[in-house]
Amino acid sequence: MPAFSPGWFYHPRLKGGGARGLFRPRRLKPFCPGSKVQPGQKGRNKGRPSTSASSSSSSSSSSQSAASLLHLLDGVTRNEGDSLLHVVAACGDGDNFLDCAKMVYHGKSGLLVARNNKGNTPLHCAAGAGNDDMISCIIALAVAEAAGDETMVTKFLRMRNKFGETALHQAVRAGSKASVDKLMSVDPELASVPGQADEGNTTSPLYLAILLHKEDIAAHLIHKTNGNLSCTGPDGRNVLHAAVTRRKGTSIIPCILLSKLHPQYDNLSGVCRLVKKFVKC
Repeated sequence: MPAFSPGWFYHPRLKGGGARGLFRPRRLKPFCPGSKVQPGQKGRNKGRPSTSASSSSSSSSSSQSAASLLHLLDGVTRNEGDSLLHVVAACGDGDNFLDCAKMVYHGKSGLLVARNNKGNTPLHCAAGAGNDDMISCIIALAVAEAAGDETMVTKFLRMRNKFGETALHQAVRAGSKASVDKLMSVDPELASVPGQADEGNTTSPLYLAILLHKEDIAAHLIHKTNGNLSCTGPDGRNVLHAAVTRRKGTSIIPCILLSKLHPQYDNLSGVCRLVKKFVKC
């Protein structure tokens, strides 16, 4: 596949991207479904009568522009190996970006499950940027493609990158509760990945949230799942290890977690005192 030059379009992880880049929503919007502006037609000329010569010129320009943009669908970025859908998903979730994501999706098959060099899908990229509206857009495209097959949708949401992380992990990294909610509204058990078969070999969203000092996200995950979520961490560790080795104050997370997993711990103060013994303030 051809590689995009880093300076062609804006992308937060690429050097050289910026105002001069080819990728801008306004450049792609004329090709999006429902656009009132035709390819090759500038906004300031909209509504003005045109001669046959200018119409012919506009048609030729339209064909050239379309061919140029369609060529982008076959390319990937040099640094990350991102497809155009990866880039759009990471760059924003305004109406222009959502329209362009749909256009790119319809322009080339297979992009929803395309992976970059890190194994991330466009959904990973949208979640990692905290673009919750883009998450909804991508999931809606996946649901439509699955034609009512909930198993396929669940499998799509649980796709993992080379580090064993789902899009939920990326939403945790972004610290976006809205993104977490969008993902888990479709798959309420997404926080249970990785499962018992992977225990000790990879990191759960909850472990990651605690490790990154995102206690609000960790508490949100616990309450949203009622404690039915994966607690695994790398090298045989679990979320309690992550909490007590932070060495930065006493965390309430272990107390909340234990109260959810073990209802018999109705005296949270006693549990917290136990946890404090292992935490250096």
